[in-house]
Amino acid sequence: MRYILSVLFVMGILFAKANIKLPSLVSSNMVLQRNVPVKIWGWCSKGEKVSVSFMGKEYKAVVKDSSWSLLLPTMKEGGPYEMRLKGNNEIVLNNILIGEVWLCSGQSNMGFLMMNTSNAKDEIPKADYTNIRLFTIKKDYSSKPLQEAVDVTKWEACTPTSINKFSAVAYFFGRKLHEDLNVPIGLVWSAYGGTTIESWISKEGLAGEETFGEAAAKIEQRDLNAEVKKANKSFDDWIRTINKKDAGYDNATYSWAKNFHAEWSKAKMPSSWENVPALKNKDGVIWFQKELILTAADIANDAKFSLGTIADEDFTFINGKQVGHRFDEKNKKREYSISKSLLKEGSNIVTVRITNYRDDGGFMGKADELFVQTSSNKISLGGDWNYKIGFDTLVPTGLARQLNTRQIPCILYNAMIAPATNYTFKGVLWYQGESNASRGFQYRELFARMIKDWRKKFNHSALPFVYVQLPNYKKIVSKPVDSDWAETRESQAEALKLPYTSMACAIEQGETNDIHPKYKNEVGRRLALQAEYNVYGMKNIIPSGPVYKSMKVVGDKILIEFDITGEGLKTNDGNKAIQGFAIADDNKNFVWANAEIIDRKTVAVSADAIKNPVAVRYAWADNPVELNLSNNTKMPAYPFRTDKWKGKTDDVKIIDYSKAAVQ
Repeated sequence: MRYILSVLFVMGILFAKANIKLPSLVSSNMVLQRNVPVKIWGWCSKGEKVSVSFMGKEYKAVVKDSSWSLLLPTMKEGGPYEMRLKGNNEIVLNNILIGEVWLCSGQSNMGFLMMNTSNAKDEIPKADYTNIRLFTIKKDYSSKPLQEAVDVTKWEACTPTSINKFSAVAYFFGRKLHEDLNVPIGLVWSAYGGTTIESWISKEGLAGEETFGEAAAKIEQRDLNAEVKKANKSFDDWIRTINKKDAGYDNATYSWAKNFHAEWSKAKMPSSWENVPALKNKDGVIWFQKELILTAADIANDAKFSLGTIADEDFTFINGKQVGHRFDEKNKKREYSISKSLLKEGSNIVTVRITNYRDDGGFMGKADELFVQTSSNKISLGGDWNYKIGFDTLVPTGLARQLNTRQIPCILYNAMIAPATNYTFKGVLWYQGESNASRGFQYRELFARMIKDWRKKFNHSALPFVYVQLPNYKKIVSKPVDSDWAETRESQAEALKLPYTSMACAIEQGETNDIHPKYKNEVGRRLALQAEYNVYGMKNIIPSGPVYKSMKVVGDKILIEFDITGEGLKTNDGNKAIQGFAIADDNKNFVWANAEIIDRKTVAVSADAIKNPVAVRYAWADNPVELNLSNNTKMPAYPFRTDKWKGKTDDVKIIDYSKAAVQ
């Protein structure tokens, strides 16, 4: 349907005959890239004469069939300007600026909205920048490349209103560039949560790739809308069977909510199921209970539950009575009013029945988001909860039944990148990898393919890519182990071998229980530092924390030399000992190491148990311990390993949901 609508859009232009038309990106309030020729394009009737008047000069377009294009010459920053476009009709565009334009793409952390950041109340009122312009390419998919996005938007100036539902990372990046470069900034935002990198690569970019190349070659033959419709019906039918199989649902009532079950297992909440060992890799229904002690003053008036965000569906009860329910709204905080008539002095039972259909599930918010606000007190609901599994679908049968249009090769490129490939950008800002983490080793090839693919599609062989290395996430482990997130970070670092790439380290900017850390200022700032240093040539700044350079074995120690040490290696906490290092001999078993700075560029690493060391790893975990190695910027040292031993994701090429039992 999306491809058909795009074709109809262009066919409508052909039959109109009297009008030139423009893509949504070419519109009033846009920012054009400075210091390079800029393409302007659109559609027209065959043979129509098209011209563009801009900054006192007129330019003739080249018309080919039903489309036209021209190149504006190199221009310096400035504005606002007016542009007049003439064919058989005339279009006037106003308030155009010339400056720096960045395409900001990726998955949910690039998609994370300003309104949901931890400091939104402080930042949004200040986001009033008439020379920062915002453009959103809305979430969509297509089996074929689109010339124009179906659900079009328009360029807007950055204001407290427009920034509210715009990418936080992109905004903080753009704001710093605007302040430091003192030029207009254009931010084109094209992000979609839960997406894998192969969905952002074109058919040509995946040609010959062993896992997805064949599927990519056939993608244009697929009727995705028909497939989605069929899969959704199957999924909906499956959801309706869950109550019948939930042990806590009996004779049309949620029976487990009636009484307190002290015999159930215990786990600390909030937490995703992935971070509770007994619940790891579960999909289905899990019940949670907590006793709440209230005083007479607490129950004098109505109260409010706050449970943070929950994935995917919750039924919430107080003393056996349902007080709230939301279906499949993992980004919406659960806040429910409670009538005082349902409360009682003394013991009250809070029950939350959570159903998770796909990906990770559970209480996904922060500890301070779990509370009950009574008329006299704010009582935390964080800490130990009792829990019991009501129905285990045996992992990801939800995903097996769905057609995940966020993870099919090519289709996001086709709908959300292809329509922008004629626009002239300074560079690409990229934040993605979470959905590929289980295939971390494979990511190095796919990411390199995407970068090369986009450079070809944008006709810009030196197009800069500035991207985020995945932050810390999931449970902290007590000993060194293999890690899929660490292997994904290494694959991201491998892309630095390509020219015109730079990477911002965010290893300490994540959250244990939330894949979407809510403080985005620092990530945006670090991306801007990378762009300023590597893209804009501002060599007077230190763009990051220390970066591994080389190793040397000296007796029972390994000496690690770093680059980007600034005024010298330091610890952020003032301690002499450095945390996060592990060391191994040739048995490949790592132990925690002693590590100490011995000069401004070198750290000595050793362990009493390792007499003949051969390899060192640093911050090599899903969620490393509190790291303290830095330079005078206080930004963290980048994770690394010196070995090339086989990891846990080396042979993982696809997510195989077919092995999950279908119930």
